[in-house]
Amino acid sequence: RPSSARAKTVSLCANGFSKVGFLRDDLELWKALGKAAIVLADEMTTQDLAICVNSFSKVPTLVNASRLWKALGACVTVSLPGQAMPQDVANCVNGFSKVPGLARNEFLWEVLGDATVATVARMNAQGTANCVNGFSKVQASRVNKPLWDALRKALLRVQGRLTAQEFSNCIGGFSKVDFLLGSAELWVSMRHE
Repeated sequence: RPSSARAKTVSLCANGFSKVGFLRDDLELWKALGKAAIVLADEMTTQDLAICVNSFSKVPTLVNASRLWKALGACVTVSLPGQAMPQDVANCVNGFSKVPGLARNEFLWEVLGDATVATVARMNAQGTANCVNGFSKVQASRVNKPLWDALRKALLRVQGRLTAQEFSNCIGGFSKVDFLLGSAELWVSMRHE
């Protein structure tokens, strides 16, 4: 089997298994998938990387697996620019924001920020909310005015389609960004939601 097919299998298995509650506690399963992802990360498509990032971030025993996150982060910073789909960007932001040790990786968050600015106008409501929530967890990203301006505009476009949880995450996320606290347009539109 070619390595690209094995890489796709790893991402699909991680995605499926991450949705089954009791399997998230199967340490041996996730160790095996993590090792496979490290070996095959260079062969993964942007979509496969995004699926792995989002899936692995749901497994509590993996959030401190530094080799795994280093490999995925390195590949995402190469793969994401120029060829990312909006959902892949949102999945990466959402997943990486759940890994405490990655908040200090400024290069990763710069790449994710640039990719978000390039794709957020095409994101659905959930993707937009995930980006607002994810970037708000990373101190260095809170001062990126072009990013937050793009997220603000995207929110105004999708806010009528947000679930209650997504809306709450957006309010919480935007409230962490000091320079947006004075944005009357943003807060008035959210108040009317």
